[in-house]
Amino acid sequence: MREASVREPVLVFFHALPFDGGMWDDVAPRLGRTWIAPELPAGGSVRSWAEAALASTGDVPLVVIGESIGGSAAVEVARARPDLVEGIVMIGAKAGANRDLGARDRAVDRITEHGVAAAWESIWEPMLGPTASAAHRELARRAAVARPAARVIDGVRAFHERRDDAEFLDRWTGPLVGISGEHDEAPSPTLVRKLATGPNRTFHLVAECGHYVHLEQPDRLIALLSDSIER
Repeated sequence: MREASVREPVLVFFHALPFDGGMWDDVAPRLGRTWIAPELPAGGSVRSWAEAALASTGDVPLVVIGESIGGSAAVEVARARPDLVEGIVMIGAKAGANRDLGARDRAVDRITEHGVAAAWESIWEPMLGPTASAAHRELARRAAVARPAARVIDGVRAFHERRDDAEFLDRWTGPLVGISGEHDEAPSPTLVRKLATGPNRTFHLVAECGHYVHLEQPDRLIALLSDSIER
C-alpha cells in the first residue's frame, strides 16, 4: 500500500466495541511501523473520531485499519482525506449501516441498568468464535468491564448512528483489504468478501475465529497486515 508516497505511512488503528485503543497493544507494535490507536472521543461520533485522528497525524500518508465500528472510522478518514490514505483495512466491518435505534436503546438501557459486565455477556461475548480459548474470553471480558459505562454507551450510540459507507466505498479506487473470521456473524464473511472483491481489493478469511480477530488470532492478523502494508 506504499505506492502513493516515498514516506512510510503512519498506521492508524481504530478499535472495536466495547474496547478502547489499548486492544491494539499486542498487535500494532509488532508491525514495526509508526502507529497510533485513537479512542472514540467522549460523546463523539464516528466522524469526530476520524477528525481527531487526522488532527493528531497532520499531512502524512496513512494506512487506516479498523475492526468492527473501527472500520467505519477508517472509512471516515478516507472520506475526509483521500489524498493521504494509501489503503483501508476493514476487519469484521461492512460498508452498509442499518440504523436500528431500538437496538441502540436496548443496549444503552442494558448498560445503564445492569452495567458493562452484563452487556458484555449478552451482546459482545457471543461474538467470540466457538473455538476461542478460555484465556482469550477472560482477557476480553476484563478489558470490557474495565471501561467506564459512559464511554461504552458513547460507543454504542456512535455505532448505531454512523453513516452508511456503501456509496463512498463503491467509488473508492485505492487499496482495500477485508478480513473476516470464519465464524463471524456481525457481519458475515459473505458481506466482507463482497466488500473486498474487485480491482485493488483483497479478502482474507481467518479460520477458527469469530468477530474479534485481533484477540482470537493475533499472529494471523499480524501476518495479513504486514503483507498488506508491504504491497
